[in-house]
Amino acid sequence: MMVYNETMMKKILLLLCVIQLFSACAKKAPAVAMRAGSASYDSSNNVPQAKASSRSKETEAETYNSDISRKFIVTASLTLHLTDLEKSEALLTEIMGKYTAYTTETSIYNNVLYYTIKVPADIYKECFEELKTIGKIENFNESREDVTLNYYDLEGRLNTQRALMKKYQEYLGKATNIEEIMTVERQIAELQNEIERMGKDFTRLNNSIDFSTIRLVLNGPRNNTVYYTESIRDKIKNLFNGFGAYVSTTITILIGLILYGIPTLIILLLLYLILLGKIGILKKVWRLLNDKKVKNK
Repeated sequence: MMVYNETMMKKILLLLCVIQLFSACAKKAPAVAMRAGSASYDSSNNVPQAKASSRSKETEAETYNSDISRKFIVTASLTLHLTDLEKSEALLTEIMGKYTAYTTETSIYNNVLYYTIKVPADIYKECFEELKTIGKIENFNESREDVTLNYYDLEGRLNTQRALMKKYQEYLGKATNIEEIMTVERQIAELQNEIERMGKDFTRLNNSIDFSTIRLVLNGPRNNTVYYTESIRDKIKNLFNGFGAYVSTTITILIGLILYGIPTLIILLLLYLILLGKIGILKKVWRLLNDKKVKNK
């Protein structure tokens, strides 16, 4: 009986591995199935491929569009010139509140405001059109990326992996020894990591589809720079200012010399008198040393 259970468990594990291998090919299944269906239709009616090619493509497109809901990631950019930056900011806040939009990035540079705005995809068009009324349009563009195949591919693979996880968990309860339990648990751990990774990718893709992105640039009033030639009056004024700075620096230096130079000279003079002058301590020491040398000789 024990040998029979081990044999059955090995067969089950082998079957799970085969299922997981086939699940990796899931992303090609919808497109392949669709192409296979159209091809069998042509061959069953003995229609030459060259004549039926256009009809086959139309049938495939109609079937594809009717069976699934297409998924798009919408991204737009809009640059506006404003006359009153503060009023425009208040209007922008009002519009974002109206359409439940939010910002993911905000920056300001040289009287220019930059926003990255996320808005629900189903009301994106209305929000984008209303944003255009804030100021004078300098430029704008809009792009729509079709991610339909990627979306349904990822969704299908994720569902397949989750179904496979349930099978592993069921077989884990039927394991009869430690080796079988460890083998199934290792497969479960690897599968769980894969499910988490794919789940994050699917959530990120869903968020990009559900919320369109608008990159908004608000250019505030431009500062008019006035260029002028310096007049003679300004030159004379600058000359006197420079002379005044020179006199001020000179007086500062003289005051410094008086405050720090005279005391320094007095100290040096005293040291000279003590060491080499009338007191002559160094002289006396030198004489004593010379006298000792003479006596020693």
